[in-house]
Amino acid sequence: MKLLRAAALSLVPVATEGLLAAEDVVADADRMSWDIEAYYAGDLWQNLDGGIERGGAYLDSLDVIVAWDGERAVGVKGLSAHALVLWNNGGSINSKVGDSFGVSNIETVEALRLFEAWVQYAPQHPERSLRLGLYDLNIEFDATDTGGVFLNSTFGMGIDFAQSGEAGPSAFPLTSLAVRGQWRFDERWRVQGVLADGVPGDPERPELTSVKLSSDDGLLGVVEIEHNEGGRRWVLGHWRYSASFDELAATLPDGSPRRSRGNAGTYAFVETPVTGPLAVGREASAVLRVGRADPRFNSFRDSLQLALAWQGGLLGREGEVFGVAVAHARHGEEARVAGSAAGEPLRRDETVFELTWKFPVASRLTLQPDLQYIVHPGSVPGRRDALLAGVRFDWRLDAP
Repeated sequence: MKLLRAAALSLVPVATEGLLAAEDVVADADRMSWDIEAYYAGDLWQNLDGGIERGGAYLDSLDVIVAWDGERAVGVKGLSAHALVLWNNGGSINSKVGDSFGVSNIETVEALRLFEAWVQYAPQHPERSLRLGLYDLNIEFDATDTGGVFLNSTFGMGIDFAQSGEAGPSAFPLTSLAVRGQWRFDERWRVQGVLADGVPGDPERPELTSVKLSSDDGLLGVVEIEHNEGGRRWVLGHWRYSASFDELAATLPDGSPRRSRGNAGTYAFVETPVTGPLAVGREASAVLRVGRADPRFNSFRDSLQLALAWQGGLLGREGEVFGVAVAHARHGEEARVAGSAAGEPLRRDETVFELTWKFPVASRLTLQPDLQYIVHPGSVPGRRDALLAGVRFDWRLDAP
């Protein structure tokens, strides 16, 4: 990372006696306690048929990541810090499709924001740690390597969890202050939990990084238990909000929504290597996930996902991945009753199929053609199933 190190020297004063020779400058850069990475992702989408209307969109995301090593900087073992600044251009394919899942996992409003900023202390083991700050919980909670291959948002975080709360959980595109603890007992067992502000950012101004703590917001708590054996991960997670929420289909005598506590949900998944005929002679993995949210407060009650990914493919290049996935979600009866009462009836379910192929075209550039077919987009009666084609390119901007 010679270019970044040179840039760092212009920003961080280096205490020296006299002038350093050029070779001493490079040597000092090698001892620096911090690092910078930068990535640019661009999506070009076209809604070929169905949905709200045909048409295309270009979306992008620029990520600048700064990592700090406290042991190298101040001699405190296990101390580190992390910051992530995001830029998104505000392009939207969902406005053409109108689906519930989210065709692209980088779609959001136009914004330049500080997305993550946390400090971590892990004196004994990287997975026996405490983390505090602005935090994206989907990096560690409800996250799988296999699901991360795909572009549709629901394969990153299940829609049963992603829909929850006033503005979603503390994850893209809005994060909140959180404290996260993680403890690995041995090679097989790990438990982690997080407490986060129940309303990340400011829902009225989603383009800003905002920390607004209020007793009305309450807290979001998530606990996840993992068992790992033979490369197979079994994960069980549970989330719950402490605040009160409007119930979808229950009203008071004056007609106002009834508010109550108990907004919660549970998810579970198994991620496993695949062998036999499905592996077709290549390294492969699969994930099966189920989730359920309390239907009193959340429109989607149940969800089911299945995804498979194969390393290598048509080109046989290192880093090439081919994947196929499906996600299905069903609305609760409360949501359908409320929709009918409001003159906005809902279909019972919504489904997305995705076919994707990611491959490197240069040392720091990858392309990812993608096809998605969405059944009942937005669960709107009469809206035709949507067929979409897209391509993403990921470009690492910093020097290796």
